Amino acid sequence: MLGGRATEFERDLPFGMFVHALDDHLVSLNLTELDPHGELVTELACVFPSLARQLGECRVPLQEERYRTYRAVRVVLEALSVSRPLVFVLDDIHWADPASEELLSYLLRHPPGVPVLVAVAFRPSQVSPRLEASLSTATREGRAERLELCPLTEEEADEMLGPGIDRASRDEIYRESGGNPFYLGELARAIGQGPGGGRQGAGAWRKAPSPWP
Repeated sequence: MLGGRATEFERDLPFGMFVHALDDHLVSLNLTELDPHGELVTELACVFPSLARQLGECRVPLQEERYRTYRAVRVVLEALSVSRPLVFVLDDIHWADPASEELLSYLLRHPPGVPVLVAVAFRPSQVSPRLEASLSTATREGRAERLELCPLTEEEADEMLGPGIDRASRDEIYRESGGNPFYLGELARAIGQGPGGGRQGAGAWRKAPSPWP
């Protein structure tokens, strides 16, 4: 399994989430065997710093030539899955930079032809219209499956919070969090009944923002 994520503060870094996921793993591939003429490496060097350093420099592909770079990344994913199936996870794609959005859209239209599962996670209300359109098309055409994450039930929230929290506080935490696991933990810590911190009282967390953007 390989994974990468987009971050709010790196939206100006081209192909950022793909670099995060794949750059360190390119050394495990025999790129010479895959690409005896060096064309694949040249295209990949436009995306991945580890290869760009080896070549010394890299030209920025023209907009109409970018499909070659996208196809090269697809070849890498296929090569990584030769010995065993690959799960390729991209998180927080609602913060993806434009180049990563284009590359992911390409992979949704032209999925690898070998056992590669691409899993992405995002906040539906924040994903870009372009990515939303690509994801919706892939789902409609049977190339993707969409899984909606629901809030935790009260029973699941109780299990996550664990012992040591009185019933009234549990009910208040669940109501304020909306069943969001992250907010459950943060609100529990805010009143000193979760990991870390001393008790601050309910007033410290009643102004929590909406957990479901």
